[in-house]
Amino acid sequence: MRGITRRSAIALALVAALGVAACGGDDDSSGGGGGAGVEVDKMVWAIQSPIQSMDPAIMADIPSLRAQSAVFDRVLSIDNKGVVQPWIASKFDTSDPLKVVLTIRDDVKFWDGTPMTIDDVVYSIARHTGPDSASMQAPLFASVSSVEATDASTVTITLAAPDPALPAKLSIWAQVRQQKYDEAAGEAIGGSDKPGMGTGPFSITSYSSADGAVFTRNASYWAGKSKVKQLEFKVLGDPDTARLALSSGEIDGFFDVP
Repeated sequence: MRGITRRSAIALALVAALGVAACGGDDDSSGGGGGAGVEVDKMVWAIQSPIQSMDPAIMADIPSLRAQSAVFDRVLSIDNKGVVQPWIASKFDTSDPLKVVLTIRDDVKFWDGTPMTIDDVVYSIARHTGPDSASMQAPLFASVSSVEATDASTVTITLAAPDPALPAKLSIWAQVRQQKYDEAAGEAIGGSDKPGMGTGPFSITSYSSADGAVFTRNASYWAGKSKVKQLEFKVLGDPDTARLALSSGEIDGFFDVP
């Protein structure tokens, strides 16, 4: 379990290293060279294998998780030192070993402009829990006995047994999704036709398990818009092919350099 969490955390850290979710102010200056004010029209990043799903309940292999993490906020976050930090939950309390109490932000909107509700957050966590959960991640949340909104801004997760790793799990697999969208998507959830509705720094323009994904900057992102206007994940399984693509300018970089 610890190894799985660590590998997944590293995957998220590598996405952050891209600058995918590195957001800045409202300076719209652009051009070559470095600098905090510079915007990038398009960034193309190679991944070694296809994105299997845009829903972590269906698939959370490393390439899929990297793509998901560019577009779906998590309840909590992991910084570059591997420390769990607030995110959609503006603060969290683990002083009681049988509870995790989350205070949810009230300034977050989905890509379609509708406000994120506390019910969306409860749904996004609870779908991975309980004996009837169909989530691939349900075994990781086996310690959770209930997830409920205890007031308008607080979600309380009650545990059957202490689980010190739960905050880390929330920062990897508890991606915030719009409940209404997912329920309407049915069995198509996470696929190319119904990938999901999120709150992240990028929205999904197109996605295919064969071809990769194209994401467009969310200009209204609550944490500040990204400097990257468009992000593409392209499948290039062979490292030598990726190296040549990098040399020719076809891609800007790639994960998992041998």
